Amino acid sequence: MLVGSIQRIGIPISSLIVGLIPVTVSIFSRDHLKRPGLFYWGLISIVFGMGILNRAAFLNEPAFWRVQSAVGIGLAVVCLFLWSYFAVSNARFLKQHAHVHSEEWSSVLGLYTAIATLVLDPLVRLCKIEGDEVIRLPFSNLKFLACTAFLALFSTFFATRLWNRASLVLPTGLVAQLIVSETLFALVYSFIYEKKFPQMGEWVAMALVLGGVLLAIRAYQIFDSDEKR
Repeated sequence: MLVGSIQRIGIPISSLIVGLIPVTVSIFSRDHLKRPGLFYWGLISIVFGMGILNRAAFLNEPAFWRVQSAVGIGLAVVCLFLWSYFAVSNARFLKQHAHVHSEEWSSVLGLYTAIATLVLDPLVRLCKIEGDEVIRLPFSNLKFLACTAFLALFSTFFATRLWNRASLVLPTGLVAQLIVSETLFALVYSFIYEKKFPQMGEWVAMALVLGGVLLAIRAYQIFDSDEKR
């Protein structure tokens, strides 16, 4: 769904919608907050930062407002809902079933993903967009296979193991705030790939996002000075 959204409305708008995951997960998690004021100010800071990062999408992508782009927007919104639901329900499952090891659960999720892919692949091919190069790419292409294997092993399997561990030991809403690092790393990688230096607006946006995360961490602070004493 994310790929379909990117193909229809582009990366900036798709990433802006999906980038709201920290906000939606934090709201759905309903965690107990030590300092709720800081938490909500942190969310506002993150939303503003994400908006600044993607402001060019709204200025340079008039197609966003056309009816034919509604499908792409809808796909991104569904992604936002599904990932938010997964983050919350996955964390609750791990905390309610202490006998299930987080690493073992990651392996089960990976196995299920493999099975689901085999089932859904024919449907994806039927719904492919004309001119889609990825679906038609031959599997004899070693570069394609190597990139796919790298992403599957590190960006999916190992990352999911770390995510499950974090979901087990931290409040769900706090883990959600840390997801913004995904957006920031993607931005840094894009700067490296394009060999350019961040502009002032991008520096401000990154500062707002990081500031929002720090405020959220303070809001979830488990031990204050009185409790330590």
